[in-house]
Amino acid sequence: MEFSIEKEICQTPKFTVAIFKLRGILDQSSLKLFEVTVHEAYHAKINRVIFNLAQLASINSSGIGLLINIAHQAQIGGGAICFIQVPQKFKLMFELLGLESRFLCYPDKESAITSWK
Repeated sequence: MEFSIEKEICQTPKFTVAIFKLRGILDQSSLKLFEVTVHEAYHAKINRVIFNLAQLASINSSGIGLLINIAHQAQIGGGAICFIQVPQKFKLMFELLGLESRFLCYPDKESAITSWK
């Protein structure tokens, strides 16, 4: 299954949000595309990022490591990341790795955006 990213930009009265819909498998073969796409948003001064995981098939340890790094970079820049439409298998993985406090999950983009206000 090939990895792909669909990007949507959402403007709120207080900030701009990038929403990335991830599809396929996030592993070593897809990390570069993922990292470059997210960094493009940061370079455009977008530091609020939502990842939609509804169509993500799997994430390996390299993908988790990159998500941790992205979360750290967003925090340093005064922003944040969160996740929407997260399958139960990923929620469980986040909990097992102790990441549930850093990887906040919401049912939809409206809930995620409201959490930042």
